[in-house]
Amino acid sequence: MYLSVSLRGQAQGVNGNLASKDATYEDFVRALEERIASPNQTELYRVKERQQRATETMAELGQDIRRLTNLAYPKAPQNVK
Repeated sequence: MYLSVSLRGQAQGVNGNLASKDATYEDFVRALEERIASPNQTELYRVKERQQRATETMAELGQDIRRLTNLAYPKAPQNVK
């Protein structure tokens, strides 16, 4: 109950979309995953191109590439990333 009332934005609509009011915690988490992190989401990060912006430092570019890598390959071991 606490989780469902503390959500904001896109995630907030999940509670109203559950078919049953007797939904379990697992049902709620599954619904959140389907709504927020679709199975094809990582594929979108894999095909994203990234170039350095005119006002961006190399450190900022590197940090953003690291972030995209973590999103694209969330289950890959750290040494592979």
